[in-house]
Amino acid sequence: SSSSSSSSSPPPQPPNHWSEKLRNPRADTRDASRYMTRDGIASSDSKIAFSSVYRDGDNVALTSPDALVLSFVADAAFDGDEDAARAAVERVEMLIPSLRAAGRKASTGAPTLARWARDVDALCAALVSLRRALPSCDVADFVLKTPRLLFDCDHDELKKTLDELRELFPNAGKDGKPDVDRMAQAVPQILDVDFTRAGLRALRDSGAFGDADPAELVHAVPSRILMVESAHLRSSFSPNFDQTHVRAGKVARVGRRESYYDDHGIVARDPEQPYW
Repeated sequence: SSSSSSSSSPPPQPPNHWSEKLRNPRADTRDASRYMTRDGIASSDSKIAFSSVYRDGDNVALTSPDALVLSFVADAAFDGDEDAARAAVERVEMLIPSLRAAGRKASTGAPTLARWARDVDALCAALVSLRRALPSCDVADFVLKTPRLLFDCDHDELKKTLDELRELFPNAGKDGKPDVDRMAQAVPQILDVDFTRAGLRALRDSGAFGDADPAELVHAVPSRILMVESAHLRSSFSPNFDQTHVRAGKVARVGRRESYYDDHGIVARDPEQPYW
């Protein structure tokens, strides 16, 4: 009987096991540590190294956003084979090195990454074709901002779009100034020519910049075109309806958003100095 009672008894639990609070509400189960961030755990006395902790109620997954995306890519494009998905994603990273940055796969999204990884040869060909259309751009960085440019955009039509933009910005690409393709890399919304044309007209009509030429203003700081974007006047290249550049109904300052403009001092330049 003693053997049967011992076999039916629950196995001993380690100290501070979560189940102790079911028997003793005052038991110290160190629940506070379960809600700590990665930095908090690293700065505590705990010797456990966590990459990240993602919580949903009492379910804890010790993983990272990129690892989670990889599993979704495997399900979408490789019948759940994570090894094949990992090898394909590594090939994609060779073409688009920025994907190696922490969290970049997650921000790109599993559907987009699965589409690229499914046929890396087609991805390579699309990047080459896009490079011909946008010769002065970092196309690998561009497609992370605007993935539709790879497979959902006719590159011959894109060249015509750039020609139309050059008519709106006649000084672009002259005297060492950035061409319209680099403007589009900074603010993809201008690739919608109808929006850009209407936006320039709205800037002029607003009188916010006096008698200044709105085309010159936008060429110097492309994000100025976003000052007039709204639900009524919206670019088809806008990433979402709730624009990230708007805070409390006002356009937020974007800092170093157009790095190749800021690096050369174009935003706050001395008018007596050369443009470039």
